[in-house]
Amino acid sequence: MNSNGLISTSSFGVSVVSVTIIPEKMDRQALDSLAHTLDLLRRDSTELVVTMGYPRALFSFSGRTFNDTRRLETIERVVRRLHPDILLPAEDPYDSGTRAAGQRAPQYWESFLTRASAIAKRADRHVKIGVSASAYDRRDSTLYAWAAARGSPVDVVGFTLFPSRTGVRTLDAATHAADRWMREANSPKEHLVFAAGGFPEAHGEASQERALWSALAWATSRPQIKGLIVSEAGDYGTITGLRAPDGHLRRATFSVMTAMRGLREAQPVAPTLRVQQ
Repeated sequence: MNSNGLISTSSFGVSVVSVTIIPEKMDRQALDSLAHTLDLLRRDSTELVVTMGYPRALFSFSGRTFNDTRRLETIERVVRRLHPDILLPAEDPYDSGTRAAGQRAPQYWESFLTRASAIAKRADRHVKIGVSASAYDRRDSTLYAWAAARGSPVDVVGFTLFPSRTGVRTLDAATHAADRWMREANSPKEHLVFAAGGFPEAHGEASQERALWSALAWATSRPQIKGLIVSEAGDYGTITGLRAPDGHLRRATFSVMTAMRGLREAQPVAPTLRVQQ
């Protein structure tokens, strides 16, 4: 199991706790421990987003550690124990999902998400199934169109927004693609930015701040986008957090706090800003 590090929800006024679990590494004891931690954090108004991620290894071959049967078998236990509001059965199918499972056609992920949705909703009919676009290529476009269509088993569709190795300029291409997809789909379904952030250790704290501000500016100006999750709270197993390993708050933190104050003062229909826990 993996979960993102936690900071005080009271200090940011966040409305979402977002965790990533690794089914291949998760046992019942770890799940119970996570459930206990989340019980202490969750309030009546706090939503829980659970993403099913993938094992990360320094050297691995695509598909060698991915077991869709085991992942599907895990879903019922996860839903019954954690009671997520939103479940993403596959993290970023055409980014980290490709690195884990290998090259898969959109029809593979459509089938996987359909089966995952049926299992999850047998355990809890209120849980919403989500999927996030992250590569913004033709396969991602096909999967988004299927998920956003009326009648698909996906309830919440959304996007992951991170800079590439070349910096934040690639975010413009990603958001332009997302705009086109949303316009063409004209979907009534809820849209979220499931993760937005940067790479402060690789690109510097200023780049992380610019990447987050760019994502925030885009998301808060699109009425279809109902929320944005900032990834992530702190450097606990990653190096992308708002809080660095030495405890200091990175520059992006203060931009996020400024944005949250602005949204609170704006109209009630403004999208929700959320810090990933």
